[in-house]
Amino acid sequence: MASWSRTAGFLIIYSFLLRAQTPVQEVVIRTHAYTPPSTILRAESNLVEAGLTVRDARGRGVGGLHASDFEVFDNGVPQQITAFSEVRADGKTAAPAPEPKFVTFFFDDLHMGNMGKFDMPFVKQAARAFIAKGLKPPDRMSIATTSGAGGIDFTTDAKLFAEKLEHLNLHTHVIHSLEEYQADSVNTLAELGAAAKRLSEAPGTRILVLMSSGFIIHVGAEHDVESEVQKVVDAAVRWNVVIHAIDAKGLTPNPNTWRSNRPLKEIAQGTGGHLFENTNDLAGSMEQAANPEVSYLLAFNPGSRDGKFHTLKIRFQSQRGDSIQFRPGYFSSDPRKELSARSPLDEAVFSKKTLRDITATVAVSAGQPQDGVIPISIGITVDVNRLQFAAANGRHMQQIVFLTALLDANGSFVTGKESIMDLALTDEKLASLGKDGLKAVAKLEAPAGIYQVRAIVREGMKGSLAASTTPVELSAK
Repeated sequence: MASWSRTAGFLIIYSFLLRAQTPVQEVVIRTHAYTPPSTILRAESNLVEAGLTVRDARGRGVGGLHASDFEVFDNGVPQQITAFSEVRADGKTAAPAPEPKFVTFFFDDLHMGNMGKFDMPFVKQAARAFIAKGLKPPDRMSIATTSGAGGIDFTTDAKLFAEKLEHLNLHTHVIHSLEEYQADSVNTLAELGAAAKRLSEAPGTRILVLMSSGFIIHVGAEHDVESEVQKVVDAAVRWNVVIHAIDAKGLTPNPNTWRSNRPLKEIAQGTGGHLFENTNDLAGSMEQAANPEVSYLLAFNPGSRDGKFHTLKIRFQSQRGDSIQFRPGYFSSDPRKELSARSPLDEAVFSKKTLRDITATVAVSAGQPQDGVIPISIGITVDVNRLQFAAANGRHMQQIVFLTALLDANGSFVTGKESIMDLALTDEKLASLGKDGLKAVAKLEAPAGIYQVRAIVREGMKGSLAASTTPVELSAK
């Protein structure tokens, strides 16, 4: 612990000395969603789970299949399916309740035109029709765009989602050279990758729906951006994000559309998604992508984990005219590296221990149900009188991390939030906090049920921790 203390204390002092020439805020707070370190496909007890969807020639989901209809190969080695279930959107299934679903709709507003025809109005019309059906709790949806304009973070509010749709606009411009065209394609792929990265932090099923009229990735040997497409695919696989693509052009007689649709197809197929093309039912395509009518979940045990990437192949036992969508692989985490990489904060989330290296009190309260979920407020008060502070430029400096996690009755992670509070306190402010305590509030939400709130606080000088568990029952009434 001594080495941590010296290193952390130095970093705190150094970070504030860098800002010594500018006015320093006494309290700076950064908050983001927390998800514990995890493998891409769950591999507890060496069990690997893989989701798959079977579609007919028209892109519709196919139900009524069984484990005996499929073969699974891990790195080319046949595997025995040890568990199998059919999951239906209407809830008529014997499978366990599915985990929350997070869907990001990515509107490629830089490529929403095709040969003088602007597709954005038709895409917005389809999105309005889709969202008019409402959101299925506890699912959450967000909007991202290539231009960065008109986005919205994950929400369960269908009305807010619909309002944000009206702010979407076309951002095309005149292309004067192949270099400019290449730059636009690279920009689109970079923003798509960024949206996938944000989605990777969501604690549940992760789906990204790419709405685009397509773009060309091969415009000569010097302007080939195929490698950028592969970067998006590789990252999505690592982050367990499925990307579906919808061709915004709709039904088109243009025989050359395959060129602009090529990146859409490569991204969808490479991540276990589907390309919806040659259809004017864009709203229906959005519904099938975000809420597949039927899907399947299977599991197998490939043996001991090795910390390497494994290719995954699933096929029918006998020839069929349907197609199977599944993830092309998974990362089999090395349990030794996984254990050593877990920080004390992460370990404390799933530990049942109460830690009192820091004096902190926790208060938990639940709000009124809204759209199928119940808000939870977690208030934490820290006694700063027992904390050690670094001194620089007449300020008292510390960094406090507040981590709140909601676990279900079995101790499995549901959702969480992490706030990092940088303190550069004057004598007056420190004295005030000494009387009232340093307070932080985290807001979480979940469906009705029995949960445990795990609250962890870490100070930055010594790495000392406080941790506690508070049971909470959320009622839908």
